[in-house]
Amino acid sequence: MLYEVTYTSREPDAPTRTVTDAAGVTELVRQAAAAGSRVHVRPLPDEDSDPAASQ
Repeated sequence: MLYEVTYTSREPDAPTRTVTDAAGVTELVRQAAAAGSRVHVRPLPDEDSDPAASQ
């Protein structure tokens, strides 16, 4: 499964988005916690679970 991760720093930069797997999410959350920044994680739907893809 893949996840979209959005994270921001304390600086006024725009949020950064990336797509990663569970191991990448763990590392980004660890880095954000150390830096005192926010992280938003959203699971992306599996391509296999898309009903339109099976038609």
